[in-house]
Amino acid sequence: MSVAAFIVAERDIDGFDSFVNGKSVILYQNQIDQACRILNVTPLFAFLSSPPGEWAEFFEEDQVPAEKWYPPNEGLKTVRALRRYIQEQKGVLEPILSDLEEYDNVLTRLEQEQVRWHLQIDY
Repeated sequence: MSVAAFIVAERDIDGFDSFVNGKSVILYQNQIDQACRILNVTPLFAFLSSPPGEWAEFFEEDQVPAEKWYPPNEGLKTVRALRRYIQEQKGVLEPILSDLEEYDNVLTRLEQEQVRWHLQIDY
């Protein structure tokens, strides 16, 4: 079993599969965060959230973090900046380009449909 960062839409879109691989971005999390700082964009992993039930065992009942949703355009700014940066730099982050392209495709559709989103980790 491998770890992946996938996109969760606030609601389903008929006929649209929001699947993304998301495995390579996990492997390069630190380098991605560093690139986001250089680019002065919201870090990709700042968009992480989970349903409250997934955290319940780790918190007191009244302290479970609420699930957060983000406008797709915020994620698109980060994803597109990262894609441009990696294509220009041609370095260690090249393996994540396919994941970022999938994120871009899904977020573009979510923006068209005005559906909020967040990243979630699959362990």
